[in-house]
Amino acid sequence: MALSTEYVSTKPIKEKPEHYISGPQFMFDISEYYKYDQLKSELDDNDKSPEAKLIRRNAKKYFEKCGLAISMMITGLSKNPKFSGYTWKDEMVADALVKCTKALIGKKFDPTRKYNPFSYFNRIAWREFLRRINLEKQNVKVRAEYGQEFLRGFAKENTDAPIYIKPVFASSLGEFYNAENEIVIENYDE
Repeated sequence: MALSTEYVSTKPIKEKPEHYISGPQFMFDISEYYKYDQLKSELDDNDKSPEAKLIRRNAKKYFEKCGLAISMMITGLSKNPKFSGYTWKDEMVADALVKCTKALIGKKFDPTRKYNPFSYFNRIAWREFLRRINLEKQNVKVRAEYGQEFLRGFAKENTDAPIYIKPVFASSLGEFYNAENEIVIENYDE
């Protein structure tokens, strides 16, 4: 039985884009960046030889490849359901990108050991996400306390009209208020 051509799709089949770089390729890019960066640091700034240009170009190329891989990884991590719903997601991504880039430039990852670079940079990004969430929650608490104090002061000054002040951030678990309905602020010192 022959297949009729009227049922065959004429749309070209698109290849699925690869979201992440492979672990071995990422490891190779990091080790090549470290190698060329070391060679670049040994060069004289005024050296215009073809070898010096090649070393500078390769250091830049591998740094950009590593940066692109880290950026894709962090963007993918930001889509994790644990981090959805936060309005400061862009700040979380930016903080993680800065921290991972500092780790890459500072050569904190050791490519001679058999660690997975994806998990190393992913852990850095994860911790930065959590740090930003704690920082923003602390800011929300401070803003809530300031708003409550402002409204209490406003109510004391204007005794002519009764004003009902509803706690804005009170929860059933008592996260922000203690038993006396006083605001509790914890310091998150690093």
